[in-house]
Amino acid sequence: MKKILALFTMLFFSFQIFAFAEKQPVGETIIKDNMLFINGNSIPAAQLPNQFVYVAVDELEWYGFDVDLKETNEKKIYTVKRNAEKRIFPEEVPSNNEPVNVYTTDAEVYIDSDVPANVFELENGTVVVQSDELAKYGTYGWNTETHQISITLKDGKAALPFQPFHNAMGADNINEIKHGVIVNNTEKKCADIEYSDLREWLDIYWNFNYERVIAPLEAFDLSGNYVKFWNEDKSQAYIVYSNGGIIAGKYGGAYESHGATKQNYVWYLPILGNSRSALNSADMKLNFTYLLETNEVEFKGNKQREFTLNDDIEIPQDNLLYTDTASNWAKNEIDKAAACNLMIYDLYEKYTKPISRSEFCSLTYRLIATEFSPYSDSRMGITQAMERVISEKNVVISSTNDFSDCSDERVKTLAAMGIISGMGDGTFAPDESITREQAAAILYRIAEFLGNKTIPTDAKMLYTDENEISDWAKSSVACMNGMGIMNGISEKEFAPKQTYTVEQTVATMLRLYECN
Repeated sequence: MKKILALFTMLFFSFQIFAFAEKQPVGETIIKDNMLFINGNSIPAAQLPNQFVYVAVDELEWYGFDVDLKETNEKKIYTVKRNAEKRIFPEEVPSNNEPVNVYTTDAEVYIDSDVPANVFELENGTVVVQSDELAKYGTYGWNTETHQISITLKDGKAALPFQPFHNAMGADNINEIKHGVIVNNTEKKCADIEYSDLREWLDIYWNFNYERVIAPLEAFDLSGNYVKFWNEDKSQAYIVYSNGGIIAGKYGGAYESHGATKQNYVWYLPILGNSRSALNSADMKLNFTYLLETNEVEFKGNKQREFTLNDDIEIPQDNLLYTDTASNWAKNEIDKAAACNLMIYDLYEKYTKPISRSEFCSLTYRLIATEFSPYSDSRMGITQAMERVISEKNVVISSTNDFSDCSDERVKTLAAMGIISGMGDGTFAPDESITREQAAAILYRIAEFLGNKTIPTDAKMLYTDENEISDWAKSSVACMNGMGIMNGISEKEFAPKQTYTVEQTVATMLRLYECN
């Protein structure tokens, strides 16, 4: 995961590898080491001169672009054109005047923190990089001598939502992988993989698109086979589990809660879809070749040997929970909430900002799912957990729970549960901020829905600004204060109309989880 982020200027490359002809049209690109260079014209937010950025060619094609190649004796030139019929995403293309957030690893360019090489926003080869986007990933600086902007990634750096298998692994060069073993995790049966078979397996996995998923180890059945492989001198090991998954690092610390030690992890799993069958076939071939004899392939049972500690699972200990932007008082609360499976990863850059109604619902949905299924992962597990909740609680979801301005199924589900409501005019206003009294009311309804037995029946209002609290919220404010879930901004003031922040929401959700 340790990558150096760099954008190289046209001036730098004109003296080294490639140079654009003076009259060459803007928007054409050149290729180097299987990566595409796009001639970006401006990076005003970072106040940098003309730049090159990396984009993977196959990613461009995947996102709906035609890539035409022209070869000369000196270089390869790729011309990128949109193909509206090939586009598989419905998002509108922003106007040319809108800035585009871009960050890079050493293999991809990511735009608007979405998915690798999402280049809808590129127009005539122009990319605008915003310095605050770069700053989220570490300390960045401009070297006036080498004309290079570099990022030093910091602990707790953000984990990208989508990236190819090798990026998720932190492996840059497939040719550096030289050794591998396949291990049955139940029987500890182990076999060395011949290099030709390992390379065939890696070739199938290497550029497969992976998705970030937050989950504890207990979320998946890891009793099957895993593949562990190393570089030449075995100084760097990598592990792919039986679900095709990779553990990138921890997500928060380890905490005692509900009578157990809670620890969460950032995983990368293959994206859902039929294309995963190629990975399954590659795994089965290794299994039948080395561990389980069949008539399907040549069996190399002579490669089996005793299992050693070097073959065992090694879980990365890097903490990928990003808390640098949180208030000091909230960092431990966020860390524990992440460990207890209560966090939404994409809120990591918004801790001190007012939480929106939609975001509050996302955290509520996560809390309820975790109460019923503590080890549910953030992709399929959370959905399955909520299906169980709906069944056990006899929740009826109908068109009466629809909102004209919000199609989020999580919001619709929470409305059917009686936990949230709209604005009274058929709308939900998902992007509006939550006030403190609204937050108290929703937290109270969550506690009721979960059957919390610590809700006081005679909670007293202790705030001097009680008259400013809406009548419909007074009992909720009193109960949440009495339970120690939500306090005032001081001992005497509640400030009901003030907005509620993301970190305050995380802290109160954690307290509600702890006392339930």
